[in-house]
Amino acid sequence: MLLCFLQSQSLPYFGNDYARVQSIDTSGGIACSRTSGQVPCFVQVSASAIAALGGVIENCGRAFNPYEDLHYSWDFGDPDGTETVVDPRPAGVGGGGIVNLNTGQTGPEAAYCYRVPGIYTVELTIRARTSWGVTERKVLRDITVSAFNASGGTYYFDSAATDDSGDGLTPETAKKTLTALNSHVALNRVLYLKRGSAWTGTFLLQNASNVRVLPYGVGDQPIIEVTAGSDAALKVRANGAVVSDIVFQGINPKSSSATLGGISISDLNSSLIQHVYLDNVTCQGNCAITYSRDNGPGHVACGIWGGTYTRTNAQTANPGTGFYAGAKFWNFIVGPTFTAGVGGSSVFDHHIYSNVKEHALYLLINFVGGQNQGYSLNINYDCPQPFSGTMELARWYLISRCDIKQTSYALDAGTDENASNEVQFRDFVVQHCAMHDLLQGAILPFCVNTMTVRDTTIWNNGVAAGNPNVRIIPGTGIGAFYRNKMFRAASPATSVQGIVRYAGVIAVQQFTDNIIQDNDEVATCMSVPVATVVAAGALIDRNQYWGPNRGNQGLFSIDGGGASGGSTLAQWKAAGVGHDLHQLAKGSWCKS
Repeated sequence: MLLCFLQSQSLPYFGNDYARVQSIDTSGGIACSRTSGQVPCFVQVSASAIAALGGVIENCGRAFNPYEDLHYSWDFGDPDGTETVVDPRPAGVGGGGIVNLNTGQTGPEAAYCYRVPGIYTVELTIRARTSWGVTERKVLRDITVSAFNASGGTYYFDSAATDDSGDGLTPETAKKTLTALNSHVALNRVLYLKRGSAWTGTFLLQNASNVRVLPYGVGDQPIIEVTAGSDAALKVRANGAVVSDIVFQGINPKSSSATLGGISISDLNSSLIQHVYLDNVTCQGNCAITYSRDNGPGHVACGIWGGTYTRTNAQTANPGTGFYAGAKFWNFIVGPTFTAGVGGSSVFDHHIYSNVKEHALYLLINFVGGQNQGYSLNINYDCPQPFSGTMELARWYLISRCDIKQTSYALDAGTDENASNEVQFRDFVVQHCAMHDLLQGAILPFCVNTMTVRDTTIWNNGVAAGNPNVRIIPGTGIGAFYRNKMFRAASPATSVQGIVRYAGVIAVQQFTDNIIQDNDEVATCMSVPVATVVAAGALIDRNQYWGPNRGNQGLFSIDGGGASGGSTLAQWKAAGVGHDLHQLAKGSWCKS
């Protein structure tokens, strides 16, 4: 027992260092988007049902939250799997290495792809700090993966074929046209597209389930390109039916149209679309992916696995690029690159414009901006307008190990009208991310009930607009910001909003163990309404502040208005009733 305890103590701990529990309750088990499927079988899992007894946050008025405060790590039981992703973050902040998705995922949400039939056991390890050390529990869940049932037939398509006279049953007798491809959409069917092929028009998959669209041969991914009109290159439609278990792998739905994008997925007339996955797809054009909600109940369990999504034109009629909306429940995006491409200042590059109510995972995503404005990760929940009834909660979000850069904001958590009395996000974790070289700020939590941001490095943001890296605005309640590093480069900025600005009536209730370095000569590190912070009983401690261009003087604006400036650490401690009582003196991190 002692050996296990010491071994557990030596492992990295990604939970809340200030959270203490008596014991971990695993009776709820692993929540799961599905427990069986056909290859390739995509599964999303969650620790949302894990609880803890006696959980508290020491010296803080914030409520304990197992989803945000405990340490979670996953093993998908597939040691022979080849699912790996390059960590997109710069090497200096932990990126550049290869992540094995079988065993390399931490945090309360995770996803995986099984490509070989079998029965796999997912293992979730939960760790928590107690008054005597670290305690650990494990919980298991089996996933059954079967071979794909191609009872509806297998057909081949090659744009270089002579015509459609072949039966399409072999590569040698492949059919030629997109018309033929559309006519062969059916239940339990595999449609093979020849690499190097290119078609112009729209591939429509409507009211058909259990379909695989795969490449064959050698060369570039097969292209389906829409060049005009209001169609998309790839359309999935459910019209009065349930469409389920669709995988598009290794193709390129490309859009040169000025209206819709490469991929459009819609449910109509009380239909349902579920388990639709884009597997290492390349998409170029106006808008990469559009998930419209229309009149149906929405999408359930959908995802993007790898691939590249690039805006290659400057259309402004439909300015979202990347990924719009998506599954209402269970939605993951793992390992792709989203690039805004070219465009004018009026184009907003909403790389991901989400509409997930429960269970959203954004993991190892490489965001590349290039626009003059926009949002890399725009978490909006589109509730009915105008609002009436009980406020909704959108829950169980994880954003992990993403590199977000060259746009306006890294994360904008709001609703269509940013009305916090309509929808609030809670059980929301941002961890191990890099947010840098942004025109404005890194985090804009418009409609957040609880959010934890940890182990994230934020730098060189808000210079042009004079905005803070993190803006806490009216109506938001943030759980914890801790173990983050926030830097801003020297500039002729005239704003005194600082790196972190409390601009609302509800303060961050835990702000600990952060390093804040502001190289501006004017702006403050922290802009804080002291009365609000004190009233909230917030834990603000062990933070390091450094203003090297002003001799560590005037680091704080303690009225929160951004105008008083000039407060020293001693004045901040006194006004804040002991806040940062254990603040460390200038350390080695700022001598390099």
